[in-house]
Amino acid sequence: MKKNNFIICLCISAILVSCGDDNSDERLLLTNANLQGTYQIGAFNQIINETATSSTGANVNLSTTTNVGDIYSLDIVMNENGTYTASGQYTLDFITKPNGSAQVSGSSIVDIEDLGNFTISSLDNTITFTPSTSLEDQFLLGTYSVVLLNSTTLSLVQEVENSNGSINMSTKTSYSFIK
Repeated sequence: MKKNNFIICLCISAILVSCGDDNSDERLLLTNANLQGTYQIGAFNQIINETATSSTGANVNLSTTTNVGDIYSLDIVMNENGTYTASGQYTLDFITKPNGSAQVSGSSIVDIEDLGNFTISSLDNTITFTPSTSLEDQFLLGTYSVVLLNSTTLSLVQEVENSNGSINMSTKTSYSFIK
């Protein structure tokens, strides 16, 4: 009986020790060394809201466009020296809902061949991408907030506001990359 209790205690101890904390999902500091590696795109979402300011000052929704990526075959290589390359393709599904009109939807295949530089700001927890390719080929452009950086995931969000006269456009773009 004492042997059985000893064996049970030994098994329970072994189980508790083996259930230790796994640090592989621990957040990493935003550094070039921690960013370096090859990533595959895991998710892409974008929402574009277009509004207008009326002569009375009221904001009127003109349209909302939702872009969602699908069927990814796209790799991004981040180098410790602050350069990156992105190549491959993915399917882009979109739905545009104009105010007062029928929605429009469709999909297209997006080909990416992009390279450039990136700079990080650990203080702001941001990455700024500066592509060196032509405008129509740019994949990552501008400053993104880092939502998550760990040993397997890099998640980025960018929010941009643009105005042209009384027309305002706000764009929120989210990427999730898997290492």
